[in-house]
Amino acid sequence: MANTPQAPPLRSPFFDGDGTPAAAKAVRQLGTINRSWAGFLSKGQPWVNYGTHQQRTVLTVQGYVGASGVPDGALYEETDRTVLYQSQLLKVSATVYTATWVYVAGTMTGLTAQQPADLTAADAGFLFYATDTHIESMWTGAAWIPIELGTIEDTHANRLANYPAASYPLGTLFFETNPTQTDRQSLYAVQLNNAGAHTWAYVAGWCEKTFSLRPSDLGASDTGFLFYATDYTVTERWNGTHWLYVAGITQGTFAELSTLSGLLTASEAGWLLADSTYGHTWIWNGSWAFAQGEQSQYIVMGPASPQGGVWYPCDGGTYTCANANGTTANIVTPALNTNVAAIMGGGASGTLHAATAATPATTQGVTIGGAGPAIVALNAPSVANGGLPQYFTTSWWLRA
Repeated sequence: MANTPQAPPLRSPFFDGDGTPAAAKAVRQLGTINRSWAGFLSKGQPWVNYGTHQQRTVLTVQGYVGASGVPDGALYEETDRTVLYQSQLLKVSATVYTATWVYVAGTMTGLTAQQPADLTAADAGFLFYATDTHIESMWTGAAWIPIELGTIEDTHANRLANYPAASYPLGTLFFETNPTQTDRQSLYAVQLNNAGAHTWAYVAGWCEKTFSLRPSDLGASDTGFLFYATDYTVTERWNGTHWLYVAGITQGTFAELSTLSGLLTASEAGWLLADSTYGHTWIWNGSWAFAQGEQSQYIVMGPASPQGGVWYPCDGGTYTCANANGTTANIVTPALNTNVAAIMGGGASGTLHAATAATPATTQGVTIGGAGPAIVALNAPSVANGGLPQYFTTSWWLRA
């Protein structure tokens, strides 16, 4: 019977002890395996251990022949760092080995400030996840390296106040938002600036707010930042020092020209405004001017007011018109619509009037040389008096 293989007693306690939870825990941590099928692993010493990191550092790992210490191959779970170690014999030279604890598996989590600073070559592969930076790093045996760069989500104000770029590896991403998905909706990454220092640099995004909420704290590292003014329907781009106009047309009244003059700078040249008061389009070049193709205060002929824009009749009245520089002027129109001519008249008509002959006004009764017909005086040409060719009546209009 002595040579009969024994089945592992899975239903019996793995460790010695009195069976109470407290005693079982104490025995597991400090006691020994007491089953013949597994006893060869322990040589009378603990094979499975757990406790704090500090408790592990004071445990002796036995070598080939030492009777004391944790046996080769034993496991230790660090309950505070949630990682697993194994006692191993490491080769120092061709004939010399040393027994030590070697990191096996597990990931420690905590704040960046809690990242272990006491690791050695035997801890190579140790994983640490920083809950404040969302970055997972690995200990190479000599230094920490990031192996997974997380994306941080928080507000713009918190990025500046709580996330110094110097604390993050190159490539770390930060998305400026909040639970309502507003804020600036822009993505930043840790990059090197011209001085070789870590800095948060703008990568992409689309900040969409009213013009009054346009960011005023941008600098060189924010180059490329895009802003859409919801009230003026215009997109702008930050070039590192100034805002540049990109696209869009502001729809507004003539009064908006004055409002925007106090907001825009020369670098925003190209900003367009479609004026609903006079029907002109204006362009900003440090001051306002008519956009290409625009003009005012010219006269056209037509049976009715032309389409598009504001037009005044040429009836001798005084009307307010726009100037090219964004101001206005009062213009007295010529009284063309009270005169009658071949192509001029007071009333507009699309009907072609027939030609008429002139009618005599009076006979003077004067003869030349005592003979010949009398001289006949004709009335001034008119429809009533005759003498007009075929003609249209029309009207004249002044562009506001």
